[in-house]
Amino acid sequence: MRPTGTPQLKVMFLGERKIAWRALSLMRQPVWAQVFDLRVVVTTPDLFLRLQPLTGEANPVFMNNCDRNKEALLELIKSESIDLIFSVQHRWVLSGEMIAAVGGLAFNLHNARLPDYKGYHSISHAIIRGEASYDSTVHWMAEEVDCGDVAYCETTTIEPQDTAVSLYGKTVKAALRVFERTLKALADGEHIPRLPLMGKGRFFGRHELEPYFDVTNVADPVELDRRIRGLFFPPYNTAQIRTLSGIVALVPQETLPGLTLGWSGTNQLDN
Repeated sequence: MRPTGTPQLKVMFLGERKIAWRALSLMRQPVWAQVFDLRVVVTTPDLFLRLQPLTGEANPVFMNNCDRNKEALLELIKSESIDLIFSVQHRWVLSGEMIAAVGGLAFNLHNARLPDYKGYHSISHAIIRGEASYDSTVHWMAEEVDCGDVAYCETTTIEPQDTAVSLYGKTVKAALRVFERTLKALADGEHIPRLPLMGKGRFFGRHELEPYFDVTNVADPVELDRRIRGLFFPPYNTAQIRTLSGIVALVPQETLPGLTLGWSGTNQLDN
């Protein structure tokens, strides 16, 4: 831990959804709150309201992340003397000017392996593609989506019975471990690795899962199994077959007891 009397690091945190909320909650624990001064939170109004009981006497500035607001963010970095930026499931890429404003001390938590799985729905794509493991990654931020040198990663084994929803649950824990590992390194003043990305990798767009939904004509049992497991995240996604009477959702046999399904056709695993 940093020596007593060392100034706190003034933090701007950007993000939303489950992993971001848990990362924020972790940062507000006393052991980390004494090191990291949460000055600005860029998120949704709902998440910020949930955060307020955790802030104690601290009163971070709130900024809605509904749009990019580059100029307003830059002004906050300057006015709040921000030292460090954390991004967790944030919807906008930060500009080079913003990263430079904190001397490059800006990190993004991407719940996937880089550079192989940039973008969206990485968990589903990893299962469908037959991956044996899955990485949760903290990387130095760059002026390009899910790029920048890798700092730390945590690897999760993909079991033969894993579905998108079960693997997601395991990777949430892995993502928080790698986030806390980064907090500890910063708090202890350790050298943080900068491992260059190997190769260009691939960016998966928001709608690239849609061609996998309909498995009516999939004859290969291995591909069929991967699609059913990789798309299973109720109530948002399931694989489906089309019959004369309509769409039938397909689910892994192990998940049937107590299952409740709904269908929206939109995957929510924006990793």
